[in-house]
Amino acid sequence: MKEAGVSAIAMPCIWGGPELDPLTQIRVIEALAMADGSVGWCAMIGCDSGYATGFLDQEVARATYNDLLAPPVPPRRRPERYGECQAAIG
Repeated sequence: MKEAGVSAIAMPCIWGGPELDPLTQIRVIEALAMADGSVGWCAMIGCDSGYATGFLDQEVARATYNDLLAPPVPPRRRPERYGECQAAIG
């Protein structure tokens, strides 16, 4: 699941993550859970870390969650809205 990026679906776009909106995250987890309930549960637990990273001091967040995205993406400004995500990382 890590190689597929499931553990990083909530990671902020400023980290190079997809920063999926909550409804899309639930749909991903639901699809995994339909195949295997334990997989869905693990995906839900594993992707929760992404929520916290956008609200923590970036040095602390990167030190704590340094293995969720590889290679580490340099910090960039946090977009004001989801729609600005691509502009912020591109």
